[in-house]
Amino acid sequence: VYIHTSPLVVVQTQRLCRRPHVTTLRRTEWNCIAIMEGEVWRLRSKEIWTRCWLVMDGDRGSLYFYSSKTKSESHGESVRLGQARVEPENELCFSLDWGSKRKILLRVETDVERQRWLAALESITSCSERDRSDGEDGAEDKGEKEDGCESSRFFDEEFCDADERVAPISPASDVKPGSQAWEVEEDPDYVENEDMASSMSQNKSVIMHLLSEARRGLDLTHMRLPAFMLEKRSTLEMFSGFLAHPDIFAAVPDHASARERMVTIVRFYLSAFHATRTGKTATKPYNPVLGETFHCFWDLPGDSSSTTTTATSAPRPDTQQTQSLVESGPVPYASYNSVSFTAEQVSHHPPVSAFYGECVPKRMYVTGSIHTKIKFLGLSVGVYNTASLKIHLLDHGEEYTMTFPNTYIRSLLTYPWLELGGRSTISCAQTGYSANFDFHCKPFYGGRKHQVSCEISHKSEKLPFHKIEGEWNGVMYTKFSKERRDVFMDTVNTPTRRKKLLTLSAQDPGESRRRWQHVTEALARGDIDTASQAKHIVEEEQRADARLRQEQGIEWQPKYFHAEGDGWVFNSPLSTRLNQK
Repeated sequence: VYIHTSPLVVVQTQRLCRRPHVTTLRRTEWNCIAIMEGEVWRLRSKEIWTRCWLVMDGDRGSLYFYSSKTKSESHGESVRLGQARVEPENELCFSLDWGSKRKILLRVETDVERQRWLAALESITSCSERDRSDGEDGAEDKGEKEDGCESSRFFDEEFCDADERVAPISPASDVKPGSQAWEVEEDPDYVENEDMASSMSQNKSVIMHLLSEARRGLDLTHMRLPAFMLEKRSTLEMFSGFLAHPDIFAAVPDHASARERMVTIVRFYLSAFHATRTGKTATKPYNPVLGETFHCFWDLPGDSSSTTTTATSAPRPDTQQTQSLVESGPVPYASYNSVSFTAEQVSHHPPVSAFYGECVPKRMYVTGSIHTKIKFLGLSVGVYNTASLKIHLLDHGEEYTMTFPNTYIRSLLTYPWLELGGRSTISCAQTGYSANFDFHCKPFYGGRKHQVSCEISHKSEKLPFHKIEGEWNGVMYTKFSKERRDVFMDTVNTPTRRKKLLTLSAQDPGESRRRWQHVTEALARGDIDTASQAKHIVEEEQRADARLRQEQGIEWQPKYFHAEGDGWVFNSPLSTRLNQK
């Protein structure tokens, strides 16, 4: 019996059964491994890997791909090895190459697993060569049975369905967004545990100890907080809340005048802050590890292709071109009429997160990066954001630059709550319009929480033409006079749209939810000890990776972004891909 603790499992199959079951390692007449199975990652399209359970049947010369270890019939597909060449690739990858017909790139977690797969696959292909040689010498297929199981020769057809019905597998470039291969699901409404206040109360002594160890002005950016103070998601996922009103974002280029577009940009900006925070108690999301990523998209209501084209707008791309642009973008499994989002932790010292979002039908995208510094302020914590975000409207040739306010966590010893404070701006050099925001911190005595005021103006005018005031996480009003004001944005009664993303099993190990899966599950159960242990494992893995890179003299390279000037930009923004068409 072959026993191994890694995800790679060697098994035996009986021909009378439709599926293999785990028992022993058995070899064929030519001493080829009969059955092997384990978890691998398969490259579906450019830089997008999907997890699957791979079963290799040496007797049949086939590979079976399943969406999970359960090997469900409805999710299986198989590939005939035939005359495939098995070749090692870089970074724990290996490939199966049929020449001009097909090439499949696979990846595993360790080099040991890769060597086992290579050895097993090469033994099968060598058996195939011997089998073909016997046929050329006139050897007769006697249909012998081994261990009560009917033997099988290699078929000429390379591709067939997992239940033996011949059905070619579409190449990776033909996988359509929303198809079963991507395993996309809608995210449930995220609400932080309301018992967080009780957790804070129960662990008040721990908080007191942390405060006693800290001093005013201390940089807390890399301070390790206890698990009970954590929010059940990564900071990268929290940033996705900035696009939680994708319909407002996508409506910006529809307006004919630059003034109306600026007002809509402001509405989108003010609608975003409440969506990044959930729950009544202020908690800290996970610090993303270097190289961590997060991907999602939001479906838009209606048909975006039917929007009115202004005199300055370029012709809209047709449906086929738009679909092609979506598939070559940051989230290739996003739907045609959607807003997609991707984020990556591009630096650890200092901690910098880069993010990018786009709406292909509206020919617009947003890109930016944010560097946060956390400081202890006595009985509160300040999160200072050095960030720049730019929205590009390609049809109008406009670029809107945004900055962000600071964030403060108040009342650490009682019921922590969050507020925004400071000034921020939006400006457009092409049109001359700008907006100035003032997020007001609550005074120690009196006053109201979460107040914001804004003035929108044009450089040619002395006075602002639009004034806004209200609560950034409530209702904001356009102020015309002391007697008259209209609702500008109601975040309470304007629902956010649910994002969609790959199922957990289909995500890459480096994606946020997979990376922090065990921490999140433990926090959801209220198991703080297990959550702390799981968090420690993630942090130690990051340190081990850093030490290995240092020993090997390898410089870290982000996957989706590159440094440009003082910030980070997406490698292949919509403007670049449009120029390539």
